Amino acid sequence: MLGMMAATRHSAGVWRELGDRYLRRGEVDEAARAYDRALREAGFQPSLPTGTPHQTWSLG
Repeated sequence: MLGMMAATRHSAGVWRELGDRYLRRGEVDEAARAYDRALREAGFQPSLPTGTPHQTWSLG
């Protein structure tokens, strides 16, 4: 259902809250996906192509 929400500040906030909840539970991958969705809902596009392996852009 959240996937069908219009891009608004409200839906961005909902996705951010979901990311916070995942993070508190230690579910880092799910939190990252929720934060990514929050940014997209707020109108920000990813700076890396979708699906880029983390090895490509990791700092280590």
